[in-house]
Amino acid sequence: MVGEASEEPYINGHLSGDKLAWVDMLYVPRNMRGTGVGTKMYLDWENRLPPTVERVLIHVSDTDGDGQPFEFWETLGFDSPFFIPHWMDISEVHEDALARMWKGVNGHPTPKPEEYELDDDDLDEASGASASSGVARQAP
Repeated sequence: MVGEASEEPYINGHLSGDKLAWVDMLYVPRNMRGTGVGTKMYLDWENRLPPTVERVLIHVSDTDGDGQPFEFWETLGFDSPFFIPHWMDISEVHEDALARMWKGVNGHPTPKPEEYELDDDDLDEASGASASSGVARQAP
């Protein structure tokens, strides 16, 4: 159902072990955006997480091309887990790293961004990722 239009808002997520949860998809129909439906839906979902969960991760994408997904998630307390050192060409950073965000939950703080380090997968797969494709922070 990813990328398909729906008449009803929905959220899908899953647990990955005891301490980590993923938001797989949060969808709000265009005519309902900006009304607080997505915020309420996410917060209700977060409040139902088991108390052992310490962090929620998301892979941010704008499936229909007209939203502001990074800004939405930032208002909910999510942040990028990486910052890009000033000397690194952002086009060398794997696209998935740029689109990932996280948040501490159940009384756990949101971790501070860590310096992004290139690995072999990044070097092999870096294919034109740009600063506009994600929220990883460029270090000064």
